[in-house]
Amino acid sequence: MTQGSKGSERRRSQRVWLRRGGQLVLVKGMRSTETVPCKVLNTSRGGALIQVEGSAADVPDDFYLTIAGQADKRLICSVVRRGKRLLGVRFIEQADYQVYVSTSHF
Repeated sequence: MTQGSKGSERRRSQRVWLRRGGQLVLVKGMRSTETVPCKVLNTSRGGALIQVEGSAADVPDDFYLTIAGQADKRLICSVVRRGKRLLGVRFIEQADYQVYVSTSHF
């Protein structure tokens, strides 16, 4: 955990400010998906802060996330905090690859 100047910080790993575009991939039934544009404001090894264009209340609790420049990777996300347009999500561990945080732009 990291310690903030205003008290205790609950994050287990340091966040990196990205402000990079992305898409939420929502599973709709057995055979269809819907994509929702978003902006990934920051990320860490464990999760991310995401801003959606519409209402965050319309986003289901679980979805896939793609980040611009890494479209071949879909991160499985679960919502842990919800605001009007912001989602705090944790990444669900996946056996086939690890999440690497990068600030470089593609």
